[in-house]
Amino acid sequence: MTENTDEDVFPGDIQIVDADIAARMDERSMRVATRMANIRARHLSTKRDRDIKTELTLLVANATVRTKGDTAGGCLALIGGTGAGKSCSIAKAIAACPEFLPRVTGMTETAPILTILAPRPSDLLQIAYEGLEKLGYPLERDLKPPAAWKLLRRQLRARQVRFLHIDEAQHMLNVGDPDSMKELSDALKMLLEDRDWPVSLILTGMPELADFLSIYRQIQRRSRKIILHELRYPQDEELMSWIVSTIVTKHAKLKINFEWGGNFLARLHHAANRQFGTLTQIVRASIERALVENPEAVTVTKAHFIQAYALFSGCAPEQNIISARDWEAIEPLNALLREEEEAYTRLLQTLADREKELRARRRRRRKKDEN
Repeated sequence: MTENTDEDVFPGDIQIVDADIAARMDERSMRVATRMANIRARHLSTKRDRDIKTELTLLVANATVRTKGDTAGGCLALIGGTGAGKSCSIAKAIAACPEFLPRVTGMTETAPILTILAPRPSDLLQIAYEGLEKLGYPLERDLKPPAAWKLLRRQLRARQVRFLHIDEAQHMLNVGDPDSMKELSDALKMLLEDRDWPVSLILTGMPELADFLSIYRQIQRRSRKIILHELRYPQDEELMSWIVSTIVTKHAKLKINFEWGGNFLARLHHAANRQFGTLTQIVRASIERALVENPEAVTVTKAHFIQAYALFSGCAPEQNIISARDWEAIEPLNALLREEEEAYTRLLQTLADREKELRARRRRRRKKDEN
């Protein structure tokens, strides 16, 4: 298959985070942990990774070379459902971008990009605090949101940060408070349009993020969106087959000892809630089950997939999509998507529909007035 590739583990991707704990682990557990770390470090590269790389390159280029009168930054939004693989894909793309490598100025090391994880839930003050903390700025007193945001902007300039990446950006959206949403929109706009030091944004998050960017037009006109679409079955059967076989046979060096085409791939597609990232997680978890059972394992069985999904979803045995008779009637969202995330999506869609209707009314009113 020419469109998809898997990338080797980069030097430094595998490391022992806590040597003291590692020294206390038994040899069997350490072997399994090391082998699984190497498997998880391998990246499955598809067309969407190339799209992300292209748009990231354009974002950097447009922030570096621009017309004299254009002083605003840009915004790249990577949007997908739970388990789509957003965070992994953008982290890999950022790590492979030489323009984001740290640079040394005198005695100080800086990096042109700052990545923060938006707490859940977040407000403008928490986002500013997260950014300042990642920059190593000492916070010794409580600040009001406008002052904290102004301080963050000042520190981004002082540290020569040109790009701000906010992961799980949907956590910033307080959809029940229009004033808070407007405050967030204005704050992001200030970053983009700062005449002295414009900062470009990279936002990764759930589908409600797309609604937010559409509603607040001052950000929308500066934004480009990449949507990580769901897997489709049977249209994406070849891609799914490549994912399973590559992870099991090439990354893990194991064999699949059961008939896994057709019905099994359909079950796996449903179990993963149609998401690329979740699918890879289930396959890797199945390999882990095989290695925990026997570190010298040479095969992965269907039982390992059944165990992996049970642990992954927390489902009852009769609700296990990999083994249940009436698997198509089982709703994977019960295990894979929190109810409040669904509520966020529904509420933001309602706001977007309301804004669309208001714009339509204004157009009709202007047309009536003109006549």
